[in-house]
Parts: sequence; structure tokens; C-alpha cells
Amino acid sequence: MLEKLCRSDMSTRMESSVVVLTERTEGEVTFSVPGVAVEVLGGARGGRWPRRIMRIREWVRQIRPHVLQGWMYHGNLAAWYARHASPEPTALAWNVRHSLHDLRREKMRTRYVIRANRVLSRHPEAIVYNSRKARLQHEEFGFSSVRGHVIPNGFELNASGPDTERGIQVRRTLGIPDAAIVIGHAARFHPMKDHYRFLRIASRIVQENRNVHIVLMGRDVTERNNELYSAVADGAVSRFHWLGERTDVFDVMQAMDGLCLTSAWGEAFPNVLGEAMSVGVPCVTTDVGDSAFVVGDCGFVVPPRDDVALYNALRDVIGMSDEERRAVGRRARERVRSKFGLDVVAGQYVQLYERLAAGATGGWD
Repeated sequence: MLEKLCRSDMSTRMESSVVVLTERTEGEVTFSVPGVAVEVLGGARGGRWPRRIMRIREWVRQIRPHVLQGWMYHGNLAAWYARHASPEPTALAWNVRHSLHDLRREKMRTRYVIRANRVLSRHPEAIVYNSRKARLQHEEFGFSSVRGHVIPNGFELNASGPDTERGIQVRRTLGIPDAAIVIGHAARFHPMKDHYRFLRIASRIVQENRNVHIVLMGRDVTERNNELYSAVADGAVSRFHWLGERTDVFDVMQAMDGLCLTSAWGEAFPNVLGEAMSVGVPCVTTDVGDSAFVVGDCGFVVPPRDDVALYNALRDVIGMSDEERRAVGRRARERVRSKFGLDVVAGQYVQLYERLAAGATGGWD
């Protein structure tokens, strides 16, 4: 999302510089935007924080920013320190992109960082959350409620709309008939994503409908994952397609007739819903985080961990005619354009930053 913001029209209104706190791991997408300076502090291993702190100090004294925007919990702490090291008045904003369903589910170090965020949360002039649910959870946990803002994730829409031909090509590559109904599931392998429930329900649907195929994407979601693979009923295995982690998510979504999000907890603003809706794919989602708000009346929302409701919603999608699914997809795409389009979201950030920059020298309310 940060990279998309830097690529947006926001770049014509203000100059941006990005500080990456740790080294990029192998295979991670490199942050690279023309015209945006990127400072990589490095040293993810071995605890190089003293060196990183000195480099943050050097960076802020060289750049002299009007606004410091922390991005996620660790970035918020770094931005707080950078503001104190700045030689000039500088506005501070934080960005929380995580739900806080249960602190006990977080890693030990992350718990300490979240608690530190809570203690220091009265210092930033703005705390941006990417979902209403995340804001509510954090403020109930003790984050300052005075400066809270909600700015959702933004999505880039292809002006030409869904690419039917690309969808057919993907289907043929996967060995899926052109006339089949394809239901997708895109999520990393993690208990919160509730893969087993989806596989159990999807197996039943595939056995009842010979023209239905299931496409699964996500880190560790492959045939080699015996825990997942064994959850599929024997009679349905041939119509499950395991793609693992993909970089061409939008291309694969072009081949779908519906997408399902089955998370049991932990979501804030699920990007996968906005991505699917932006290419005209109807969605079935559990009511976690801001999922119901994202989908609106352009999809199906069911309670988490409810087998019957999930089965019925997927049956409703499968039972639609092609034209009915396209109509829902068009409404979903328009909802993304009007509420979550990247230009809309970037505009909200610009307004916030301009106000904060003005306050840095003129004083805040």
C-alpha cells in the first residue's frame, strides 16, 4: 500500500522519502518507485539497533521532513524517535495496518512493540488505521483516541475492466474448462484463515457439482502441504488447483467466477476482497474486520466458523447465471472505484499531510 501511494498522484503534490528498517529477505518484493529515495538501514539479524538509530538520526537531519509517517508498529517507534532527532519542527503520523484481535496471538517481541506504541500513542498528531475495526480494537486496548483517522486501503483499477481473454488463458494453463465455474481462495497458510473449513465445504460443493473447480493461492498452500491436501475429499481432488504463492494474483483472479475469504479472526481491511472486486469478481466473506464494509451489498457476508452459512453462500454464487454474476461483479468494481480507488485514498492522505505540514510550523489545534 505504501508503494502504491508513492506511485499515485500524491507524488505530484509532495516529495517522499522512505526508510526501510531491516534488510529485505530473499524473494521479498523490492520497494522501488521512480523519484522516491529509499534508505535501507539493514541489519535485520544480530540486533543492530544502535547503528540503525544513528542512521535514522543522520537521515532526519539531512532530509528535514515536514511530516514523518510511521508505517506499522516498528515504523511508528522509529518515526517517533526521528521526530525527536529532527532539528526542525516536524509533524508525526502513525499508521496501524493490523487488527488487534488477541494480543496473546502475537509474537513476544511484537507484544512489547505494540505496548510501546500504546504508551507513546499520545505523541503523534495523527494515527491512521486502515480499518474501522482496527481503530476500535486499538483504542479499546489503550491507544489514544484523540488523533485517530481511518483511511482504507486503495486499489488501482484497469480502465478497460476485467480481461476475459486473460482469464481464459489462465484457465487453459491450469487445465480448467472454459465453461467451468471457478471459485478462488487466496490466503497464506495460517490458522486465522480457516483453510480447513473452506476445504471441507468446497469438497462437498465440488462433489455435488461436476462443473465447479477450486483455485487456491497463498504461501505454503500447495499440494506438498499434506495437512491441507489431506483435507480434500478423495472424489474432489482432481478439481482442486494448488498454486502456492503467486505474483500474478490479478491474472489468476480474471479466471474466477467468485472468491471466498474464510478468515475466523484477525482481519483488518482484507486486500484480497478489494483486489477481486476491482476485476469484477463477486466475493463471499466471513464477517471479520471491515470485510462486510468492503463488500457492501456487492457480495455475500456470513458469520465466521459457520459451515451452513458458508455452504449456502457459495451455492448462491454457483447458482447464478453468468449475467447475474457479471452484474454483481460490475457493482463490486464500481464500489471499489468510488470508495477505495487509489486516487480517492491518496487524496485523503494528501489532505492529512498538508494539514500536518501546516501545523508543524503554525501549531496544531
